[in-house]
Amino acid sequence: MLSRLRSVAARSRVWCHVKFNRLRYDGEKLYDAVRFGRTSRAAKVPFMITASNRQKLKSLGYPGANIDRMTPAEALKRCESNTRYDAAAVQAAVVAKIAKRKEAAAAAAAAAAATVASAPAGGAGGGSVGQCEPAPIVLGASAGGESVGQCEPAPIVLGASAGGESVGQCEP
Repeated sequence: MLSRLRSVAARSRVWCHVKFNRLRYDGEKLYDAVRFGRTSRAAKVPFMITASNRQKLKSLGYPGANIDRMTPAEALKRCESNTRYDAAAVQAAVVAKIAKRKEAAAAAAAAAAATVASAPAGGAGGGSVGQCEPAPIVLGASAGGESVGQCEPAPIVLGASAGGESVGQCEP
């Protein structure tokens, strides 16, 4: 009888510790939720779009092709915020992105044109600037005794700019 009473007391102590720890954990969770506005200590880092997320996105109106292009984090964010798919807004965003790219390309072309227009036409010394002369042909003899044309790299003619620096360079 005494051993039975001791085993019941031991189980009761364990049960009380478990319940106390659970109560303390739930209290800390509630405190975090009230103070910091979060209910879980676990970080949500999605690494795949689950079937339930895919179904929720489809119920929000997202086409399958758009769901396939989403990152898992983006899909989870849209599921949690219940963001509905708006085809007109997506089309407007695509048009704006295309217009921005065209604008950037036009600005780059204008900058390149301004750079070319500001380059000097000739150096201060009167030589040609940035133009290569044709490569001279050197004739050599082959093993059979006939002449073979071989080209050497073209000499580079550099003109001097007004500041005395060399301008232009040609590839052979």
